[in-house]
Amino acid sequence: MSAMNLSTCRVVPAITALALLAACGSTAAKSAVTTIAPTTAAPTTTAAPTLKGRITVFAASSLTAAFTDLGAAFTKAHPGATVTFSFDASSALVTQIT
Repeated sequence: MSAMNLSTCRVVPAITALALLAACGSTAAKSAVTTIAPTTAAPTTTAAPTLKGRITVFAASSLTAAFTDLGAAFTKAHPGATVTFSFDASSALVTQIT
C-alpha cells in the first residue's frame, strides 16, 4: 500500500479518541510541551500503511505519562510520523486551540 498522510480514515478515530481523553484532565497543572521523534523503524512485515507527517496532541497534564507512552509507541510503529504534545490544564488548552 502506498504512503498515506496522517489525515487518513484509520488515524482519525485515534486522534478523536486522544482529543476526547485530553478533555478529561485536571485544571490545576503546569503547561508542558513534549515532542517525540521516531527512534526505531517499524517492522517491515506489517500490512499497515506508512504514515508520515506531524501530529499535535493537546492533552490535560494528568495524561502526560500515558500519552507520552502512546506517542512513543505510535512513532515506533510509524517512523515517518512525529508527535508533539502540549500538556496543560483543560481550561488553558482551550485558549491554545481556539
